[in-house]
Amino acid sequence: MKKNIVLIVLAMSLVTVWSIQIYAATESNWSGFHRTRGIIEGDWTGDDSEGMDRTLVDTRSQLQLEAKLNDQLSVFTQFRVDAEWGDYNKYARIQSNSKDLGVLRSYVDCKLGAVNLSIGVQELFLARGIMLNDNGPAVKIDYSLTDQLSLGFQWIKVIEGGYGDKKNQDIDYYIINPTLKPSDKLSISPFLLYARSDEINIYTKKLDENNNGIVDDDEAFSSSWLSELSNSNPLFDKLDMVYLGVDVDITLGMASLWFTGIYEWGSVDLKQPILKKDSVDISGFAFATGGTIDLGQISLYGQIFYGSGDDINDNDIDINSFIPTEGGYYYWSEIMGLGNNDWQTVNNMHWSLSNVIGGGVGATIKAMPKLTLDGSIWYAAAVEDFIGARSGNKVDADMYGTEINCIATYDVLDNLSLTLIGAYVFAGDGITEGVKNDQNPYTIISQLKVDF
Repeated sequence: MKKNIVLIVLAMSLVTVWSIQIYAATESNWSGFHRTRGIIEGDWTGDDSEGMDRTLVDTRSQLQLEAKLNDQLSVFTQFRVDAEWGDYNKYARIQSNSKDLGVLRSYVDCKLGAVNLSIGVQELFLARGIMLNDNGPAVKIDYSLTDQLSLGFQWIKVIEGGYGDKKNQDIDYYIINPTLKPSDKLSISPFLLYARSDEINIYTKKLDENNNGIVDDDEAFSSSWLSELSNSNPLFDKLDMVYLGVDVDITLGMASLWFTGIYEWGSVDLKQPILKKDSVDISGFAFATGGTIDLGQISLYGQIFYGSGDDINDNDIDINSFIPTEGGYYYWSEIMGLGNNDWQTVNNMHWSLSNVIGGGVGATIKAMPKLTLDGSIWYAAAVEDFIGARSGNKVDADMYGTEINCIATYDVLDNLSLTLIGAYVFAGDGITEGVKNDQNPYTIISQLKVDF
């Protein structure tokens, strides 16, 4: 017994000394923010059902730690705590003795000469968010060939299928992304993303044992990605998809211009033939382009965008709409385009660019040293007819809506800001689905934020 106690004390002493040495040799950088928001949302369903209405106060605290072990090696960890005030299942309530803590990122960053290697759960961003705008497990390799040319490679584990009969249900992305900068005013970054799965399983339904009916499968992966395919058939097998695109950024004096274009093609095999076909062919394209003019106290901006849609009136099972990958979130306006409150999308709108054409213009004004005003107007319409999310009926290709955004940000103190946001959509049939009791979506947000 005494021997065990001595060994335990010795082990604890060694761990303590080792921890002190590591801490002494580590440069720690902390950063983050804390925000509290009041939110009012109404008529996001496009009718008077109040099915998506909400009024609440929420809080988010985010903290990032960079442990820099030396000039070549760093460890990054980012934490986040979210809560709606009064939610019994969260910490922001009376008599709370629990904390809801989430880890957003945790990865190692290593510099080996001209090569930068990142391994772990980290930020994923591609094609201005159209393809990727999230956190996830990945291996990234960036190789700087010259000051003007670099080559990037990423492997992303989207889904781990499991073991046994689920071992082939993994979903992986492989990305090649070179960047060419012939000058400080021009950047060209083409990319190729290959998505694959030996047996994709993304829906909550499957055939029964006799292949003659549909039964629930609670273990199936339910995803917004490839949701377009659920309109054709949920019985998928092997998936192969390729996305080829390019980002271009140009600076011309006080103006900056940008463009992103993406073309997709691929197929997903069927577990049994439909209309005498063994697979579903997929093809589509999307683009977004815009610019900013900096006039000092005033900045003008605008963009247009497009994501192809699928014609539901044809008689084949092939898909011709642009289907962004899982993790793609494209922000453009406050209601129709995710905005500052991105927990949900207005009726029939997508997280990214799919079956949509639109654009907008706006201006940011530095009205006072501590006051910034931003106003914009946006328009969006459906490219093809679609099935309404609320009614399940066919909706003719029509205007989603015209949206007006107004944002005011006041710097109360250094690192402390107060933001007021108001947005209103003059909804078309793309959102209301042509019902008689149609309503126009709106939102009001007030936010107090501390950055550190």
